[in-house]
Amino acid sequence: MKPFAALVVLRIAPDLLCTRMRERLSEIGEGLDDIERIEELERHTQSDGIHLVNRWYARQRVPAMLRDRLGADEISWIDRAVWSHDGTGCDWSIEPSFGSGGIRCAGSTRFEEAMGGRGARVSFAGQLDIEPSFMVAIAGPFQGPVRMLAETIATTLIPKNLRTAAEVAASLPALAQEGSVVKAKPGIG
Repeated sequence: MKPFAALVVLRIAPDLLCTRMRERLSEIGEGLDDIERIEELERHTQSDGIHLVNRWYARQRVPAMLRDRLGADEISWIDRAVWSHDGTGCDWSIEPSFGSGGIRCAGSTRFEEAMGGRGARVSFAGQLDIEPSFMVAIAGPFQGPVRMLAETIATTLIPKNLRTAAEVAASLPALAQEGSVVKAKPGIG
């Protein structure tokens, strides 16, 4: 397993930032350079939180030499997240559109007060696991270098996207219903 993490501090109330990231993800996706779009597939509320399922589409395409081996030409993934009711975070997992379970990625995102109550500290941590049999199937004798490349991409792009998503969410114009969903502190958001 390959761990990865990111941290960003922004001048916005943590519960407001959490709400924006949960409720306005497709809008946030428009501000991410390597994401084509994000589509919400499912949403339901349970006692443990708000369950969301989103499909993310990357702008990049699967290289031609790997399309047959992966059975896909687009790079997309399903993001399953359970968001806390209190706006403190979510636990998530990512399922790539290819690989039939050979790639597992899961983690959590937490939103906490920062800057003496004038901002949000967003911490993000996860782990990526690529099954050796999956690597053999797609990379053959080049599995070592391909695995290192996949891990490097995942452990740099996923945290980069989170930081950028949080920054985009913080810069979004406020919606009227945001005031009734969370209580932003004066001068924040």
